[in-house]
Amino acid sequence: MEDTRANFYTGVCLDRLDKRRRDRAWIDACLADPGTRFLPVWRGRNLVADPERPSLAWLTAAEARHYLDRGATWALLGLLDDCCYVALDVSEEEVPDHAPRLAGRGHFSDLRVVGTQRARRVPC
Repeated sequence: MEDTRANFYTGVCLDRLDKRRRDRAWIDACLADPGTRFLPVWRGRNLVADPERPSLAWLTAAEARHYLDRGATWALLGLLDDCCYVALDVSEEEVPDHAPRLAGRGHFSDLRVVGTQRARRVPC
C-alpha cells in the first residue's frame, strides 16, 4: 500500500542562506534586527503555541536578547519575506513554563509529533 501523506518538511520555503552563513557582520545584524524571530528550543523540544492547532511560538529580538547576552547557542534557520528566523537554545531554564520570558506562551513539544499539523507558512 502506498503512503500518500505529504512529507511536511519537504515543503519548507525558507531561504537557507547558504552564501551568508559565514558573513559574521550580516549574521550579527540579523541577530540584532528587531524583526528577527527566535524559536525557543528547550532540551530538544520547540515552543508550540496552541495544542489544538499547533503553531510555533516565536520570541522577538528584544525578548531573545536575555538569552543571547548570556551566550545561548543559536542556529540560523533561514530567511522568509525579509524576516530572519533563528532557533534559540533556552535549556538554561530548569522549568521553562515558569521562566518569565516563556511562561504562558505554550508548551515545549517534539516537532516530529506536531509538525504535520502546523501551518506550512511561517508567520512573521
